Amino acid sequence: MAQQISGMNGLHVPIVTPMTGDGAIDENGLRSLTKHIAASEGVTGIVTTARIGEGLVLDAGEQVEVTRIVREVVGDSKVVSSTLDPRTVREALARIAAVAAAGADAVMLFPPLSLAWGRVPARVRTEFWRELDAGSALPLVLFQIPVRSYWYTVEEIVEIGRLRRVVAMKEASFSMDLYRETLAALDVEAVQMDVLNGNDRFVAEGSLLGCQGSLIGIANLFPELWARIHDLATSGDVASALQLQRQLRPLQELVFDEPILDAVARLKLALVEDGVLDSPFVRRPQLGLDATAIDDFRRRYAGVRNQLSQLI
Repeated sequence: MAQQISGMNGLHVPIVTPMTGDGAIDENGLRSLTKHIAASEGVTGIVTTARIGEGLVLDAGEQVEVTRIVREVVGDSKVVSSTLDPRTVREALARIAAVAAAGADAVMLFPPLSLAWGRVPARVRTEFWRELDAGSALPLVLFQIPVRSYWYTVEEIVEIGRLRRVVAMKEASFSMDLYRETLAALDVEAVQMDVLNGNDRFVAEGSLLGCQGSLIGIANLFPELWARIHDLATSGDVASALQLQRQLRPLQELVFDEPILDAVARLKLALVEDGVLDSPFVRRPQLGLDATAIDDFRRRYAGVRNQLSQLI
């Protein structure tokens, strides 16, 4: 059953979506992964069908089904957010209603493709959210994705953040300057919208700037440690937060090496190595890792895992 939430904080993990060899959703693998993440110390919520969850290659029905399974596994112990990629407000509202019926507590939205072409007037972006706010069955999460042509301006974020149903944003621009300016503006304008750090390169710095938590795909692996960074930073132990971030950097660099497209396959392979998943299959157009890349990743991950396991 969905929870009544007014905001979001802590670590929210956008989980991968396990697949079978023929590209179907692996329900047993999804249940296993969900249990594993939900049992991890410091995890506040689970996010379904984000980019890491291959949401962009799942159809609307599959997105609903993934959310339903995750909710069934976690019960009311975690916040469950579903990620959608609507083209229009009408489509968005219908799909939000569907994932709400499946048990989602909130919904995070990719910006429509039409909002990335040329110089889009601010009123077009903000009106899209205003219409969502008026009709959404769920609390809304703004997604600042790491593609410059899609970026919301600080002024737009402030305006959207004032809307009644907008409870949080994922700041994943990977621009420290934009991140800093956004948090400062929200503070000055007293906007009551939680900010979740989507930048795995500077989790500690984001927490020190005042974000309320993180929403990062790398936390499919060692979620306890990623949650600990925020706890250390917000408790005033800055040195330990920065040190732990440095210790986690080899994992971040290993998973998000180029081509970035293969990050999902690397996460799944790591989860296989950890005994959480049975297979690392991804859905096309991703092709997954070839045999040489698999062997190399296994060798390198074994060393990283050995180091990080000593920190838990």
